Amino acid sequence: MNRKPSDFLGLVLFLFAMGCGDSTGTPTLNGSPGCVKAYGTLGESEHTTNVFQTTDGFVAGGYRNGLGSFLLKTDTDFKQTWFKKWDDEFIFDMQALADGTFIAVGQKNDKPWIAAVDADGTQTWAHVLPLDSLSLGRANGVVLAQDGGIVVVGSKNAPETKAYTVAYVVKLNAQGELDETSKTWETFIDAESFTGEFDEAVAVVEAEKGGFVVVGSSGPLL
Repeated sequence: MNRKPSDFLGLVLFLFAMGCGDSTGTPTLNGSPGCVKAYGTLGESEHTTNVFQTTDGFVAGGYRNGLGSFLLKTDTDFKQTWFKKWDDEFIFDMQALADGTFIAVGQKNDKPWIAAVDADGTQTWAHVLPLDSLSLGRANGVVLAQDGGIVVVGSKNAPETKAYTVAYVVKLNAQGELDETSKTWETFIDAESFTGEFDEAVAVVEAEKGGFVVVGSSGPLL
C-alpha cells in the first residue's frame, strides 16, 4: 500500500543509553540509540520540546502544528502510560517538581501562557501571563526559583507595532501570578540600540550566587 508523507508524521522519541538495550538485553552506552520508540498520532506533525524523568518513568511534551500541544507519559520501560492533547495551547518548555507535577509554559491565543499540570497530565491551573493585555507574545523558558517562585522568559510585541518584539523576564509566585505580597517582578530587555527589530529570551537558569542568567537572540526582523 502506498502511503502519503503525512502518514509518517508523528512523535518519535530517540532514547539514548537509557538501558533500552540491544537484542541481548545489554544496555547501549556508546552514543548509539538503545532503542527507538514512536508515539503520537499518524497524520499530525508533533514536535517534542522537552522531556524529563519522573520516579516512575518519563514525561515528554511539545506542540502540534497549528493545533495545540501534547503530553506523553511512559513507564521506565518506555511503554505509553497516557497521551494528552490540549487545543490552542502550545508547550515550549517544562520544569518538573519533586512531587511529580510540573509547570509548562508556551503560548495560547498568541499570548504568553503558563500552566500547572498534575502527575496525570491534567491542568490544575492555567492562565495567560499578566504582562500587557494588548501585546502578543510567547513564553519560551521557565525555571523554578529556590524561593518557590517561577521565572519565565520569552518575547512580546512592543505596543506600537506587531512587527517589533522585546524580550522579557518575569518572576511569578507559585501560582503563576504577579502580586504585591510576594517577591514578584517583571523586566523587559530591549536591544534596539544594537540591532533593532527582534529581541527574544529563550532560556533561563538561576545562578548559585543569586539572580538569573538569561540567554536569547537579537537581530533584524527578516
